[in-house]
Amino acid sequence: MSKTTADIRELDELVIFLSENMPCPHIVKYRAGIYPLITFSLGYSRTVTTWESWIKQDNNALLPLIPRINGEYAAVMEALHPTHLTAV
Repeated sequence: MSKTTADIRELDELVIFLSENMPCPHIVKYRAGIYPLITFSLGYSRTVTTWESWIKQDNNALLPLIPRINGEYAAVMEALHPTHLTAV
């Protein structure tokens, strides 16, 4: 409760840096860590959770990355759950 805005921004930057540089496949990245929390509203329920709202609020480190993250999320979900099944 005694953190300054600068402290919070620095913490945001660290978490985003660690998440962006996590050495794992995209499928894992978008199913673990912070990414599921910030892309939940893109899923089937289209509901913005309290976590997603809180994480995105005034997060200057995250905001410029949102369009790319949303696009990558869509690609990962398509790979995990293809909408076009090929005929056998």
